[in-house]
Amino acid sequence: MVAAGANVARTFEQETVRALKPAVGQLLLLQEGREIIELVQPRQTVLSTFAPAGPPQSLQDRLRDFFRRLLNDEMYDAVCFLTSTAPPDVTVREPDSAMGFASFAAKITARIEGIREARRQGNIQAAELGRRLAERDDLSVVVAGLSTTDAGRVAVDLDVIHRRRQTVAELRDLVLNPDTTENEIQKMIGRKYWLFGGQYTGVLERRDGFALDEHDIPLVCADRSIHIIELKRPGHRLVKAQRNHLIVSNDVHAAVGQCMNYLRGIDELGAAMGTYHRNELGLEYDYRRARGTVIIGHPDLSETDNITREQVEQTIRSYNAHLSRVQVITFADLVDSADRALRFEAEEL
Repeated sequence: MVAAGANVARTFEQETVRALKPAVGQLLLLQEGREIIELVQPRQTVLSTFAPAGPPQSLQDRLRDFFRRLLNDEMYDAVCFLTSTAPPDVTVREPDSAMGFASFAAKITARIEGIREARRQGNIQAAELGRRLAERDDLSVVVAGLSTTDAGRVAVDLDVIHRRRQTVAELRDLVLNPDTTENEIQKMIGRKYWLFGGQYTGVLERRDGFALDEHDIPLVCADRSIHIIELKRPGHRLVKAQRNHLIVSNDVHAAVGQCMNYLRGIDELGAAMGTYHRNELGLEYDYRRARGTVIIGHPDLSETDNITREQVEQTIRSYNAHLSRVQVITFADLVDSADRALRFEAEEL
């Protein structure tokens, strides 16, 4: 609780947000007993050589002095420190009237009213609060402090969603260019595994962990299993005519075959590599029955007068229905899915 108070105080120390600092307080009810009220000589330490330990104190007195220091240092806005006799005849006492219940309630109420007035006058919502706090250089301290308050958590979440929307917008522009290369997309995505959905927790530390193969984006699932993402150019052709029907293009077939080879290599080497990576690199992953996704093409770049986007999507869906551990999606699917997830999260805040 002391750490939380310190984080909140540091987060809201700048002038633009000081009036909005959340109320921080503590209420402690201590049952009296011999070990609570008897006097005890403070423990001798190395510092006692320079500063005497002081007269004997009870635990109750030491707690009272401790809370006074926290209030003086403005770590807490209010403290309610109460003691009580043992049941059945319970009597509640206030060792220090300045830390009694009435004083505690009055200080917390006044702080809440002050925050409401400051927000009303400044018309400050969660997003604006997040923007002001983000102006600080030590962002890690801001996040630590914000995570202890409801309004702060909303502000941080909104800022994260805003940044991720910018990433999705940049990715959308990139994949709508037919000349964009796989390396450019891979560099853009980097370690932003959230683009692929909430079931992933990160990216493998090494892309070249298996002999002969280097995977584009090896995702780590929540159960520590592996999902290989194989990126291809957004300008690749997706479908072609076959008699009276449409089938996926040779580019799609080749990409799926490449991904299947990756999975076969992981199947054959996974048990040994799992042990080797654990012993040599300290990496704990489950390489059994890895899965793969090929991301290729964009319907808007593949449509012609005779083939619509709906037909492209239906053809790929039919193709996926006959695959087992590999699926094919387009860059439109990836971008649209990430965008929908961000809209859903924003609506929930």
